[in-house]
Amino acid sequence: MTETERSCLFEPGEPGWGEAWAGLAAATGDSDFAATHPASGESWHYMGTWKTSVSGHWVHQFRHRMHPTDDLRRLVNVPALFHIREE
Repeated sequence: MTETERSCLFEPGEPGWGEAWAGLAAATGDSDFAATHPASGESWHYMGTWKTSVSGHWVHQFRHRMHPTDDLRRLVNVPALFHIREE
C-alpha cells in the first residue's frame, strides 16, 4: 500500500484491495467487478482510497467511463471498513 497523510493506493492482493472491490459490488450490484461495456470495453477502475475532508471517514473511489446499463460515466465512493494506521 502506498500511503500519504490523507490517501493511499492499494495493490492487488493486499487486504484493502479485496474489501474495496467487494464494497463496489455491494453498492452497484456489479458482482463480476467489471461491468464491461460491450461496445467500448470500459470497466470499473479503482481510483484510490482517501480520507474525506468533510466527515473524516475513509472511502474507496471507483470510476466507470461508460457503464453498460445506461452508457453514462459513474463515480462511486465506497466506505472503507478497515482502519488505516494514522501516525
